[in-house]
Amino acid sequence: MSNNAFIIRCAPSKISRVDEMVKENNIVIGWSHTEDKLLNPELDRDGFKNILKSYYPGYHDNPRSLGQATGYLWRFFREMKEGDYVLVPTPKAFYIGKIVGGVKFHKECIESDTSLRRKVEWLNEGETILREYCGAGLQSRLKYQGTCVGASEFIEDIERALKLAEQKELPSFKDQLKIELKDKVGKLLQNDSSFLSVDKFEKLVEQVLQGMGAITERPSKTRYGNGIADVDVIASFVNLGIQIYVQVKMHKNETDKHAVEQVVEAIRIDDPEGDNSISGWVVSSADFSNEAISLAQQHNIRLVNVDDLSDMIVSVGTDVLTEI
Repeated sequence: MSNNAFIIRCAPSKISRVDEMVKENNIVIGWSHTEDKLLNPELDRDGFKNILKSYYPGYHDNPRSLGQATGYLWRFFREMKEGDYVLVPTPKAFYIGKIVGGVKFHKECIESDTSLRRKVEWLNEGETILREYCGAGLQSRLKYQGTCVGASEFIEDIERALKLAEQKELPSFKDQLKIELKDKVGKLLQNDSSFLSVDKFEKLVEQVLQGMGAITERPSKTRYGNGIADVDVIASFVNLGIQIYVQVKMHKNETDKHAVEQVVEAIRIDDPEGDNSISGWVVSSADFSNEAISLAQQHNIRLVNVDDLSDMIVSVGTDVLTEI
């Protein structure tokens, strides 16, 4: 068993390099214009930040983005160890490998932004594993748009998915049942005859988060005074040191970018330096507009649509739902 697990997107400069990296048994993170400066083992986090600001001046006016970039690179350089699992998401699936080497700088790859790499031994014969083999928690983490994030709490789930894939086992009746239930829950969330009000829908989302292990609070509507920032639920995963600011929208057709703007602004106010491990979610009973998706990607906000929420509800079960 590996000690830790990480998820990395392998899309430096927002260009997917997954196919290329899999063939070359590498993972890549970007920020290549820092060259080999981050390889100095004596650097602390402030040292990482100073180097990023030197080579990417745009970070001077965006401390939150600087804090996020520093966190991604710190994991890649300092927290990943040989033998750790690394998962690389693809649409509806993921590659899984084990780290077999430290960070190397490839000078000839600066222009393609693929200079900073680590060697990986791919498991499952180098083939992808369907996300359906994983639980809701790991599936949700695989959808997170951050460049490099931890997933060590899902190691048992990862190894179970790997075993099923290697044995080429088909999903069980339990999996089939989950798919059927998910479809029915999604339809009920959007049905005018469902016994849901806006307030009950917010409570539903809060209790699903509790079922996933979060301690929650419902902040006052007067918490922010600028007319944009708003948070409906704050979910704290104490063991992970993570807080999630959640904006909840009970919509029928589409949720626009305003919901994303609300949670982005709330995080900016409460965590201007980006040092407090606050993530943002927008949870909707509908889908999201293209503008909302684009803005969420820019700010690493997780969008939970009706399908995602239905999956979460089925996974945690109805016993966690009270007074709804």
